[in-house]
Amino acid sequence: MYITRKTHKETDWDKIALLAKSGELNVGDEISDELKNNEGITYTVAHITEDYVHFISKDCLKQRVPWNKNELHQKNPGSFRDSYLCKLLNESVWDLLPEDLQKVITPRKCVQIKDEWKESFLMNLWLPSEYEVFGKVWATGIREGEQFEIFKDRRNITKGAGQGGSWDAWWTMSSGGNKIHGGSASEVSYLSIANYFGGDRTSYFANQHVVPICFSIGRR
Repeated sequence: MYITRKTHKETDWDKIALLAKSGELNVGDEISDELKNNEGITYTVAHITEDYVHFISKDCLKQRVPWNKNELHQKNPGSFRDSYLCKLLNESVWDLLPEDLQKVITPRKCVQIKDEWKESFLMNLWLPSEYEVFGKVWATGIREGEQFEIFKDRRNITKGAGQGGSWDAWWTMSSGGNKIHGGSASEVSYLSIANYFGGDRTSYFANQHVVPICFSIGRR
């Protein structure tokens, strides 16, 4: 027989960064905070490597956003780095983070693979790849990274629109297909399965889904 208890302890992001470096954080640990717009948010330790502790918000932001707005790019999503979605995360959403959190975030090296190319880039705020969520290549057919420990429990894949909100579809960073002739972008449906659309369905990349806040703190 076992008893499980949750404990609450006041902290700040400098202390969280020290815990990350010393190896005292565990997957599943939660940090409750507030954005500058007074929106409450809870971050979960999603995965730990030799170099990083990765955090992903338990639920998504309320705002729904498209992968791309520009009609010229809606048929071809291109890379996550070049998307409107990435720009929004690293500008508008970044500005919502309190300064003490911004100071401890370490840019993460993201890798994106498509049929004819592979690129890596540093991001302050990022999204997990399809493979990092599911541990399978369902929609894009591409293995990018390794499955995050938090998502091995499928209950953690489902996310709400806003803290405690109703389940909703959310974007990953994965896109498939040819960089020049079109492609697809991958989402996590509200039923926790991978979906993607592309080809001639040019309006899809203007469709709007929610996004979690994802960042890393370096361990070195």
